[in-house]
Amino acid sequence: MFNRTTKKPYELLSTVGGYYEVTILDDVDAISGEIKSSTIRGELRGWDFDEDRGIAYAIIFENGATRAEEYFTGDILAVKPMEKAIANENMFFTPFKERTTEIGLNVDVYRNLHTNNGYSIRCAKTKLVLTHCSTVHLINARFHVSESGRQKTVREKRKRVHAFVRGELVAYNVLVPNDFVKVLYNPYHTPLFMESETNTPIMEAEEVICCGKYAYAKKKTKEIDLFDIKGENHE
Repeated sequence: MFNRTTKKPYELLSTVGGYYEVTILDDVDAISGEIKSSTIRGELRGWDFDEDRGIAYAIIFENGATRAEEYFTGDILAVKPMEKAIANENMFFTPFKERTTEIGLNVDVYRNLHTNNGYSIRCAKTKLVLTHCSTVHLINARFHVSESGRQKTVREKRKRVHAFVRGELVAYNVLVPNDFVKVLYNPYHTPLFMESETNTPIMEAEEVICCGKYAYAKKKTKEIDLFDIKGENHE
Protein backbone atom coordinates (compact mmCIF):
# COMPACT_ATOMS: atom_id res chain seq x y z
CA MET A 1 0.00 0.00 0.00
CA PHE A 2 1.33 3.45 -0.96
CA ASN A 3 1.81 5.87 1.92
CA ARG A 4 2.01 9.55 1.05
CA THR A 5 4.82 11.10 3.05
CA THR A 6 5.11 14.45 1.24
CA LYS A 7 2.70 16.98 2.68
CA LYS A 8 0.78 19.39 0.55
CA PRO A 9 1.83 23.01 1.20
CA TYR A 10 -1.35 23.96 3.08
CA GLU A 11 -0.85 21.03 5.46
CA LEU A 12 2.17 22.88 6.86
CA LEU A 13 -0.29 25.41 8.29
CA SER A 14 -0.51 23.18 11.33
CA THR A 15 -0.96 25.57 14.26
CA VAL A 16 -3.81 28.02 14.69
CA GLY A 17 -2.22 31.16 16.13
CA GLY A 18 1.09 30.35 14.44
CA TYR A 19 2.86 32.76 12.10
CA TYR A 20 3.71 31.78 8.54
CA GLU A 21 5.07 33.06 5.26
CA VAL A 22 2.66 31.81 2.61
CA THR A 23 3.01 31.93 -1.18
CA ILE A 24 -0.38 32.34 -2.88
CA LEU A 25 -1.25 31.60 -6.52
CA ASP A 26 -2.58 34.79 -8.13
CA ASP A 27 -2.98 33.86 -11.79
CA VAL A 28 -1.86 31.49 -14.55
CA ASP A 29 -1.16 32.92 -17.99
CA ALA A 30 -3.53 31.18 -20.41
CA ILE A 31 -0.99 31.30 -23.24
CA SER A 32 2.41 30.70 -21.67
CA GLY A 33 1.27 28.84 -18.56
CA GLU A 34 3.39 31.20 -16.45
CA ILE A 35 2.41 31.16 -12.79
CA LYS A 36 2.05 34.48 -11.00
CA SER A 37 2.13 34.44 -7.23
CA SER A 38 2.48 36.70 -4.20
CA THR A 39 3.86 36.09 -0.72
CA ILE A 40 2.16 37.14 2.49
CA ARG A 41 3.14 36.95 6.16
CA GLY A 42 0.62 36.52 8.88
CA GLU A 43 -1.14 34.55 11.57
CA LEU A 44 -3.26 31.46 10.89
CA ARG A 45 -6.64 32.18 12.50
CA GLY A 46 -8.43 28.96 11.54
CA TRP A 47 -10.19 27.18 8.69
CA ASP A 48 -13.42 27.45 6.73
CA PHE A 49 -15.05 24.65 4.77
CA ASP A 50 -17.48 24.78 1.86
CA GLU A 51 -19.23 21.44 2.29
CA ASP A 52 -21.27 21.77 -0.91
CA ARG A 53 -18.17 22.23 -3.06
CA GLY A 54 -15.88 20.10 -0.91
CA ILE A 55 -13.15 22.72 -0.60
CA ALA A 56 -11.33 24.32 2.32
CA TYR A 57 -9.97 27.78 3.03
CA ALA A 58 -7.22 28.88 5.39
CA ILE A 59 -8.08 32.04 7.34
CA ILE A 60 -4.95 34.18 7.59
CA PHE A 61 -4.56 37.57 9.24
CA GLU A 62 -1.94 39.15 7.01
CA ASN A 63 0.74 41.42 8.44
CA GLY A 64 -0.24 45.05 7.77
CA ALA A 65 -3.92 44.23 7.22
CA THR A 66 -6.80 44.85 9.60
CA ARG A 67 -8.90 41.76 9.01
CA ALA A 68 -8.34 38.11 8.20
CA GLU A 69 -8.81 36.80 4.65
CA GLU A 70 -9.70 33.35 3.33
CA TYR A 71 -7.30 31.56 0.97
CA PHE A 72 -8.30 28.49 -1.02
CA THR A 73 -5.99 25.66 -0.02
CA GLY A 74 -5.46 24.73 -3.66
CA ASP A 75 -3.96 28.18 -4.27
CA ILE A 76 -1.38 27.83 -1.49
CA LEU A 77 1.93 27.04 -3.21
CA ALA A 78 4.38 27.16 -0.29
CA VAL A 79 4.37 27.62 3.48
CA LYS A 80 7.21 28.58 5.81
CA PRO A 81 6.74 28.81 9.61
CA MET A 82 7.99 32.06 11.14
CA GLU A 83 8.74 33.58 14.48
CA LYS A 84 6.03 35.98 15.65
CA ALA A 85 8.52 38.80 16.10
CA ILE A 86 9.56 38.53 12.46
CA ALA A 87 6.09 38.08 10.99
CA ASN A 88 4.41 40.85 12.96
CA GLU A 89 6.50 43.73 11.66
CA ASN A 90 5.46 47.25 12.59
CA MET A 91 3.83 49.62 10.18
CA PHE A 92 6.20 52.04 8.49
CA PHE A 93 6.26 55.65 7.31
CA THR A 94 9.25 56.61 5.16
CA PRO A 95 9.46 60.11 3.63
CA PHE A 96 10.82 60.09 0.07
CA LYS A 97 13.84 62.36 -0.48
CA GLU A 98 13.06 64.04 2.86
CA ARG A 99 9.85 65.56 1.46
CA THR A 100 7.08 66.54 3.87
CA THR A 101 3.55 65.13 3.82
CA GLU A 102 0.87 67.48 5.11
CA ILE A 103 -2.52 66.35 6.40
CA GLY A 104 -5.25 67.90 4.25
CA LEU A 105 -3.20 67.76 1.06
CA ASN A 106 -4.87 66.44 -2.10
CA VAL A 107 -2.92 63.28 -2.94
CA ASP A 108 -2.82 60.21 -5.16
CA VAL A 109 -2.33 56.85 -3.44
CA TYR A 110 -1.22 53.64 -5.13
CA ARG A 111 0.38 50.34 -4.13
CA ASN A 112 4.16 50.32 -4.09
CA LEU A 113 5.35 46.91 -5.24
CA HIS A 114 8.80 47.44 -3.73
CA THR A 115 7.55 47.70 -0.14
CA ASN A 116 5.96 45.14 2.19
CA ASN A 117 2.30 45.71 1.23
CA GLY A 118 2.96 49.45 1.35
CA TYR A 119 1.65 52.48 -0.51
CA SER A 120 3.10 55.54 -2.15
CA ILE A 121 1.58 58.96 -1.46
CA ARG A 122 1.99 61.36 -4.38
CA CYS A 123 1.03 65.03 -4.51
CA ALA A 124 -1.93 65.27 -6.90
CA LYS A 125 -0.79 68.68 -8.16
CA THR A 126 2.97 68.28 -8.60
CA LYS A 127 2.98 64.48 -9.15
CA LEU A 128 5.96 64.22 -6.79
CA VAL A 129 6.12 61.15 -4.54
CA LEU A 130 6.09 62.33 -0.92
CA THR A 131 6.33 59.19 1.18
CA HIS A 132 5.87 55.43 1.48
CA CYS A 133 3.75 53.99 4.31
CA SER A 134 1.66 51.00 5.38
CA THR A 135 -1.87 52.45 5.19
CA VAL A 136 -3.48 55.69 4.00
CA HIS A 137 -6.79 57.29 5.02
CA LEU A 138 -8.51 59.63 2.50
CA ILE A 139 -11.79 61.54 2.37
CA ASN A 140 -13.69 62.75 -0.71
CA ALA A 141 -11.93 60.05 -2.66
CA ARG A 142 -12.19 59.12 -6.32
CA PHE A 143 -10.93 55.97 -8.04
CA HIS A 144 -8.91 56.56 -11.21
CA VAL A 145 -7.78 54.14 -13.92
CA SER A 146 -5.76 55.15 -16.97
CA GLU A 147 -7.26 53.06 -19.75
CA SER A 148 -4.17 53.41 -21.93
CA GLY A 149 -2.01 52.31 -18.98
CA ARG A 150 -4.35 49.40 -18.30
CA GLN A 151 -4.22 48.27 -21.93
CA LYS A 152 -0.42 48.43 -21.89
CA THR A 153 -0.33 46.44 -18.65
CA VAL A 154 -2.58 43.76 -20.13
CA ARG A 155 -0.68 43.68 -23.40
CA GLU A 156 2.79 43.45 -21.86
CA LYS A 157 1.69 41.56 -18.74
CA ARG A 158 3.83 43.84 -16.59
CA LYS A 159 2.68 45.73 -13.51
CA ARG A 160 2.89 49.53 -13.75
CA VAL A 161 1.28 52.45 -11.97
CA HIS A 162 -1.90 53.22 -13.90
CA ALA A 163 -4.59 53.06 -11.19
CA PHE A 164 -4.81 55.09 -8.01
CA VAL A 165 -7.11 56.68 -5.45
CA ARG A 166 -7.19 60.48 -5.23
CA GLY A 167 -8.47 62.31 -2.18
CA GLU A 168 -7.75 64.51 0.80
CA LEU A 169 -5.18 63.01 3.17
CA VAL A 170 -6.63 62.48 6.66
CA ALA A 171 -4.17 60.11 8.30
CA TYR A 172 -1.79 57.24 7.70
CA ASN A 173 -1.15 53.88 9.40
CA VAL A 174 -4.68 53.52 10.78
CA LEU A 175 -7.02 50.55 11.15
CA VAL A 176 -9.98 49.85 8.87
CA PRO A 177 -13.40 50.26 10.59
CA ASN A 178 -15.99 47.51 10.32
CA ASP A 179 -18.35 49.63 8.20
CA PHE A 180 -15.90 49.75 5.29
CA VAL A 181 -16.16 47.38 2.31
CA LYS A 182 -13.27 45.99 0.27
CA VAL A 183 -12.65 47.48 -3.16
CA LEU A 184 -10.99 45.32 -5.82
CA TYR A 185 -9.14 46.12 -9.01
CA ASN A 186 -7.67 43.68 -11.53
CA PRO A 187 -6.66 45.15 -14.91
CA TYR A 188 -7.03 41.75 -16.58
CA HIS A 189 -10.66 41.36 -15.54
CA THR A 190 -12.18 44.84 -15.38
CA PRO A 191 -11.36 48.41 -16.47
CA LEU A 192 -12.73 49.83 -13.20
CA PHE A 193 -12.46 49.49 -9.45
CA MET A 194 -15.17 47.16 -8.12
CA GLU A 195 -16.99 47.04 -4.79
CA SER A 196 -16.55 43.48 -3.53
CA GLU A 197 -19.90 43.02 -1.76
CA THR A 198 -22.02 44.02 -4.76
CA ASN A 199 -19.52 43.36 -7.57
CA THR A 200 -20.42 46.74 -9.08
CA PRO A 201 -18.12 49.53 -10.32
CA ILE A 202 -17.23 52.28 -7.89
CA MET A 203 -16.05 55.75 -8.86
CA GLU A 204 -15.95 57.64 -5.58
CA ALA A 205 -16.40 57.25 -1.84
CA GLU A 206 -16.81 59.49 1.17
CA GLU A 207 -13.88 57.77 2.87
CA VAL A 208 -11.24 55.30 1.70
CA ILE A 209 -8.50 53.48 3.58
CA CYS A 210 -5.77 51.75 1.57
CA CYS A 211 -4.38 48.87 3.58
CA GLY A 212 -2.56 45.67 2.69
CA LYS A 213 -3.51 44.51 -0.80
CA TYR A 214 -6.78 46.41 -1.00
CA ALA A 215 -8.61 49.69 -0.67
CA TYR A 216 -11.58 49.81 1.71
CA ALA A 217 -14.41 52.28 1.12
CA LYS A 218 -17.10 53.46 3.47
CA LYS A 219 -20.22 51.54 2.49
CA LYS A 220 -22.25 54.57 1.37
CA THR A 221 -20.65 55.03 -2.02
CA LYS A 222 -21.67 56.41 -5.37
CA GLU A 223 -21.71 53.72 -8.05
CA ILE A 224 -21.50 54.03 -11.82
CA ASP A 225 -24.70 53.65 -13.81
CA LEU A 226 -23.35 52.06 -16.96
CA PHE A 227 -26.63 52.78 -18.76
CA ASP A 228 -26.77 56.43 -17.74
CA ILE A 229 -23.19 57.67 -17.60
CA LYS A 230 -24.06 61.10 -19.07
CA GLY A 231 -27.22 61.55 -17.04
CA GLU A 232 -29.43 60.26 -19.83
CA ASN A 233 -31.86 57.40 -19.40
CA HIS A 234 -31.43 54.84 -22.19
CA GLU A 235 -34.46 52.64 -21.94
